[in-house]
Parts: sequence; C-alpha cells; structure tokens
Amino acid sequence: MAKKGKKRRPSGGRPQAGKRVTPKAAPGTVKPPTAGGGGAARPAKSQPTKSQPSKSQPTKAQPTKSQPTKSQPTKAQPTKAQRIEAARTARRRKSLAARLAVAAIAGILLAVLVIRVLSGRDDRDATRAQLTAGSCEYDSQADRTDPAPRNHVASPTYRVDPPAGGNHLPQAARPADYSEGQVPSDGQIVHALEHGYVILWARPDLAESDRQALQGVAGRYQKDVLVVPRASLPTKVAATAWGKRLLCGNVEPDALDLFTRTYRNKGPEKIPH
Repeated sequence: MAKKGKKRRPSGGRPQAGKRVTPKAAPGTVKPPTAGGGGAARPAKSQPTKSQPSKSQPTKAQPTKSQPTKSQPTKAQPTKAQRIEAARTARRRKSLAARLAVAAIAGILLAVLVIRVLSGRDDRDATRAQLTAGSCEYDSQADRTDPAPRNHVASPTYRVDPPAGGNHLPQAARPADYSEGQVPSDGQIVHALEHGYVILWARPDLAESDRQALQGVAGRYQKDVLVVPRASLPTKVAATAWGKRLLCGNVEPDALDLFTRTYRNKGPEKIPH
C-alpha cells in the first residue's frame, strides 16, 4: 500500500487551530459574500471600469495690457513780471506787423505810380512823335507865371501868338466856325481854353481846299472846337489847348485830329460840353 505524501504547508506561519484561513483577495476582485447554510457562493465577476479621460479645453489666458499712466506735468504759473513782458512783446510784434503792412502798401502804390508815370511819359512821347511827323511843331508856350494865372481881368494882353493860357475875360467864347468880323476877343478865347475847348486857327488867306480840310476836323468835334481866323498867325494853321500848341506849315488833318482828340476836355476848369 502506497504511502500518502504529506501536504506541504504554506510558508508564512502556522495556522491556529479552530480558525479558518480566508485567502486574500487578489487586487481588483470583489470579496464574495458568505453564504449561510451551506454552499459556497459563486464569486461575482468584476467588470473593469474604464475611466473615460475628460477632455478639458485649454483656456487661453488673455494678456492684460497695462495702460501706462501719463503724468501731466504741472505748469508753473507765470509771474506778474513775465506777464507784463509777454504783453509788451505781443504789442511790439503787432506794431511791427502793422508797420510792415503799411510799408508794403506804400511800396505797391509807389510802384503803380512809377509805372503810370513812365507809361504816361511813353504815351506822351508817342503822341508828340505822331503830331510832329509832318510839318507841325509842338510846344507848351503860354502867357503864365508860376503858378499859371487863371484870373478874370478887364483887359488881358498876350505875348504868345496864338495864345494858349493866362488871365482872361469873365466871359468865355462858345464853340463855332467863326468868320472875319465875328471873331471873339483873345480874352474870351483863352477863357474857352480854360474850359477845355480846342481852338483851330487859320490864316484868312488859307486856300479853300485847306479850309475845307480844317472844317472837316472841326466837324468831328463840334461841341469841343472853335475855328478862328487870325491874320497874325506865324504859320498857315495852328491848334491850341490850355498850355499846349501845335504850329503847322501845312494843313495836317491827321495831326490836327490827334491833337483835338487828345487834349479836348483837359482844361483846368471842368465844364461839361
């Protein structure tokens, strides 16, 4: 008869008599309940629990911009002396600006005056050149003193022939084509010159064709011209305005027309006509 082998005791100590040793449950197993009255209960299968990882949305940190604080500098209040000096400086600047403006305006006016004087001189020179292009001579002889006399006198006399200014009678001659025996006195004719009239003088023995040419010029300016015969005339014809004369050896219609057109209504006494 064979011998039964001895059962090996587990290491770890000797069990006490009368006590049942309960084996330790393995990790992850559920301890089965103790069944009353007999049979051993089946161990329940433990289902491993899968832990779902929670997806957390990362939170982006918003950077905080710190606004720099600007410190306002404290302005020092000007002193009374500084305020007075500032006011003086402002007045000086204003005065200087005003003086500069006045000087600029004066400069502009002076420039305009110079231009007008030079332009007028050029115009006068051009006019005189046209007046003397033929047989005529231009001058400014007149009976006058400084200043030129414009007095009304009872019996005026004249050294310049034909006269172109000076003292005169109170009555002025009227524009017309005078014939011999009807000629106004020199004092009346000079008074007409003062009113801006032009006198066309002619010798009494002037040829009829020349006289008609002279009358043609006068006819274009009937309100401004007197045609007067004069035996003492040094040339065939002449034209006079206040302070201006044109002496022509021949009848020059263009020159006589230009003289009349240029100097009519230019007398020192403005009388509408």
